[in-house]
Amino acid sequence: MINPSPEKKRKSLAELYPQLTPEQLQEAEERLKRYLEIALKIYEDITRDPVRYAELQKTLTILRGSRNMKNNRQSANTNSN
Repeated sequence: MINPSPEKKRKSLAELYPQLTPEQLQEAEERLKRYLEIALKIYEDITRDPVRYAELQKTLTILRGSRNMKNNRQSANTNSN
């Protein structure tokens, strides 16, 4: 689980979206909560199945590798300019 670093203040939805009305903020909070509940259920389901969990780990490794390669290319392009 990712924990925010102590020097970073967590922002509320109201701080992130000050233009929303109180009703819109409440709806956004409810939707976010439902989304996170679904994400947690999916994760729990996958982690109970060793084959699916291994596939998830493999996919994440591939995605992290491609993201690192992309970041390296961007750094190289920035440094060459």
